[in-house]
Amino acid sequence: MDIQVRHATDRDGAAIKTYLTDLRAEAPDTLRQRPPPGPGEIESWLASKLALDRSFILAAFDSGAVVGLLDLQAGQRSDNRHVARFGVSVGRASRARGIGRKLIECALVEAKAWPELCRVELECVSWNTSGLALYQSLGFEIEGIKRKGVNFRGQPEDDVFMAMVW
Repeated sequence: MDIQVRHATDRDGAAIKTYLTDLRAEAPDTLRQRPPPGPGEIESWLASKLALDRSFILAAFDSGAVVGLLDLQAGQRSDNRHVARFGVSVGRASRARGIGRKLIECALVEAKAWPELCRVELECVSWNTSGLALYQSLGFEIEGIKRKGVNFRGQPEDDVFMAMVW
Protein backbone atom coordinates (compact mmCIF):
# COMPACT_ATOMS: atom_id res chain seq x y z
CA MET A 1 0.00 0.00 0.00
CA ASP A 2 1.57 3.25 -1.15
CA ILE A 3 -0.97 5.69 0.23
CA GLN A 4 0.13 9.28 0.75
CA VAL A 5 -1.79 11.38 3.28
CA ARG A 6 -1.30 15.12 3.19
CA HIS A 7 -3.10 18.39 3.63
CA ALA A 8 -5.34 19.21 0.69
CA THR A 9 -4.58 22.48 -1.04
CA ASP A 10 -6.44 24.59 -3.54
CA ARG A 11 -4.57 22.71 -6.28
CA ASP A 12 -6.38 19.50 -5.26
CA GLY A 13 -9.84 20.79 -6.16
CA ALA A 14 -10.26 18.73 -9.34
CA ALA A 15 -9.07 15.48 -7.70
CA ILE A 16 -11.34 16.05 -4.70
CA LYS A 17 -14.30 16.82 -6.95
CA THR A 18 -13.72 13.56 -8.85
CA TYR A 19 -13.51 11.65 -5.57
CA LEU A 20 -16.69 13.20 -4.16
CA THR A 21 -18.58 12.67 -7.41
CA ASP A 22 -17.54 9.00 -7.45
CA LEU A 23 -18.39 8.63 -3.75
CA ARG A 24 -21.87 10.04 -4.33
CA ALA A 25 -22.36 7.61 -7.22
CA GLU A 26 -21.64 4.74 -4.80
CA ALA A 27 -24.51 6.10 -2.66
CA PRO A 28 -23.12 4.74 0.64
CA ASP A 29 -25.80 4.63 3.31
CA THR A 30 -23.38 5.92 5.95
CA LEU A 31 -22.93 9.43 4.49
CA ARG A 32 -25.21 12.36 3.94
CA GLN A 33 -26.19 12.39 0.29
CA ARG A 34 -25.67 15.80 -1.23
CA PRO A 35 -26.03 16.82 -4.85
CA PRO A 36 -22.84 16.65 -6.94
CA PRO A 37 -20.67 19.72 -6.42
CA GLY A 38 -21.46 22.54 -8.81
CA PRO A 39 -18.93 24.80 -10.51
CA GLY A 40 -16.66 26.39 -7.94
CA GLU A 41 -18.23 24.63 -4.92
CA ILE A 42 -15.22 22.45 -4.11
CA GLU A 43 -12.88 25.39 -4.51
CA SER A 44 -15.07 27.51 -2.18
CA TRP A 45 -15.21 24.71 0.38
CA LEU A 46 -11.43 24.26 0.26
CA ALA A 47 -10.86 28.01 0.56
CA SER A 48 -13.21 28.28 3.55
CA LYS A 49 -11.41 25.47 5.39
CA LEU A 50 -7.95 26.77 4.52
CA ALA A 51 -8.85 30.28 5.70
CA LEU A 52 -9.51 29.16 9.28
CA ASP A 53 -6.62 28.88 11.71
CA ARG A 54 -7.76 25.57 13.25
CA SER A 55 -9.15 23.66 10.32
CA PHE A 56 -7.75 21.34 7.70
CA ILE A 57 -8.60 18.80 5.07
CA LEU A 58 -6.49 15.67 4.76
CA ALA A 59 -6.58 13.72 1.53
CA ALA A 60 -5.33 10.18 0.98
CA PHE A 61 -3.82 9.68 -2.46
CA ASP A 62 -3.15 6.45 -4.31
CA SER A 63 -1.31 6.89 -7.62
CA GLY A 64 -2.34 10.54 -7.71
CA ALA A 65 -6.06 9.90 -7.17
CA VAL A 66 -7.90 10.87 -3.99
CA VAL A 67 -9.16 7.69 -2.29
CA GLY A 68 -10.09 9.13 1.11
CA LEU A 69 -10.86 12.46 2.70
CA LEU A 70 -11.04 13.87 6.22
CA ASP A 71 -12.06 17.38 7.20
CA LEU A 72 -11.55 18.61 10.74
CA GLN A 73 -12.47 21.95 12.24
CA ALA A 74 -12.14 23.28 15.76
CA GLY A 75 -14.52 25.79 17.21
CA GLN A 76 -13.71 29.40 16.45
CA ARG A 77 -15.33 31.02 19.50
CA SER A 78 -13.92 31.22 23.02
CA ASP A 79 -16.59 28.83 24.30
CA ASN A 80 -15.83 26.04 21.80
CA ARG A 81 -12.17 26.41 20.78
CA HIS A 82 -11.39 23.35 22.88
CA VAL A 83 -13.55 21.11 20.64
CA ALA A 84 -12.93 19.83 17.12
CA ARG A 85 -15.25 17.82 14.89
CA PHE A 86 -14.38 15.72 11.88
CA GLY A 87 -15.89 13.70 9.09
CA VAL A 88 -14.08 11.01 7.13
CA SER A 89 -14.79 8.92 4.05
CA VAL A 90 -12.98 6.31 1.97
CA GLY A 91 -14.04 5.23 -1.51
CA ARG A 92 -15.46 1.72 -1.85
CA ALA A 93 -12.53 0.31 -3.85
CA SER A 94 -10.08 1.48 -1.17
CA ARG A 95 -11.89 0.38 1.99
CA ALA A 96 -10.48 -2.17 4.43
CA ARG A 97 -6.91 -1.09 3.62
CA GLY A 98 -6.29 1.05 6.72
CA ILE A 99 -6.80 4.36 4.90
CA GLY A 100 -9.51 5.63 7.26
CA ARG A 101 -7.34 4.74 10.25
CA LYS A 102 -4.34 6.50 8.72
CA LEU A 103 -6.36 9.65 8.00
CA ILE A 104 -7.75 9.76 11.54
CA GLU A 105 -4.38 9.06 13.18
CA CYS A 106 -2.73 11.87 11.18
CA ALA A 107 -5.57 14.24 12.06
CA LEU A 108 -5.36 13.42 15.77
CA VAL A 109 -1.61 14.00 15.92
CA GLU A 110 -2.06 17.46 14.45
CA ALA A 111 -5.18 18.39 16.40
CA LYS A 112 -3.72 17.32 19.73
CA ALA A 113 -0.89 19.82 19.22
CA TRP A 114 -3.32 22.76 19.09
CA PRO A 115 -3.40 24.90 22.24
CA GLU A 116 -6.59 24.57 24.27
CA LEU A 117 -7.92 21.60 22.27
CA CYS A 118 -8.92 18.66 24.47
CA ARG A 119 -11.82 17.03 22.63
CA VAL A 120 -12.47 15.61 19.16
CA GLU A 121 -15.96 14.42 18.28
CA LEU A 122 -17.84 12.73 15.47
CA GLU A 123 -21.19 11.24 14.52
CA CYS A 124 -21.63 7.76 13.08
CA VAL A 125 -24.78 6.01 11.94
CA SER A 126 -25.64 3.07 14.16
CA TRP A 127 -25.45 0.43 11.40
CA ASN A 128 -21.89 1.41 10.39
CA THR A 129 -20.38 -1.29 12.59
CA SER A 130 -16.96 -1.17 10.91
CA GLY A 131 -16.80 2.60 11.44
CA LEU A 132 -17.86 2.28 15.07
CA ALA A 133 -15.23 -0.42 15.65
CA LEU A 134 -12.53 1.71 14.01
CA TYR A 135 -13.37 4.77 16.11
CA GLN A 136 -13.47 2.74 19.32
CA SER A 137 -10.14 1.08 18.50
CA LEU A 138 -8.62 4.57 18.22
CA GLY A 139 -9.94 5.58 21.64
CA PHE A 140 -13.27 7.25 20.83
CA GLU A 141 -16.10 6.51 23.22
CA ILE A 142 -19.84 6.51 22.66
CA GLU A 143 -21.36 9.45 24.50
CA GLY A 144 -24.91 9.21 23.33
CA ILE A 145 -27.41 8.11 20.75
CA LYS A 146 -29.73 10.49 18.98
CA ARG A 147 -32.81 8.33 18.51
CA LYS A 148 -34.16 8.56 14.96
CA GLY A 149 -31.64 11.33 14.35
CA VAL A 150 -30.84 10.57 10.70
CA ASN A 151 -32.70 9.42 7.65
CA PHE A 152 -30.17 8.00 5.18
CA ARG A 153 -32.07 4.87 4.15
CA GLY A 154 -35.65 6.07 3.79
CA GLN A 155 -36.69 6.02 7.45
CA PRO A 156 -35.48 7.72 10.64
CA GLU A 157 -32.74 5.74 12.41
CA ASP A 158 -30.29 6.27 15.25
CA ASP A 159 -27.18 8.44 15.08
CA VAL A 160 -24.28 7.68 17.46
CA PHE A 161 -22.27 10.49 19.04
CA MET A 162 -18.65 9.69 19.91
CA ALA A 163 -15.74 11.66 21.31
CA MET A 164 -12.13 11.41 22.41
CA VAL A 165 -11.15 13.57 25.37
CA TRP A 166 -7.68 14.17 26.82
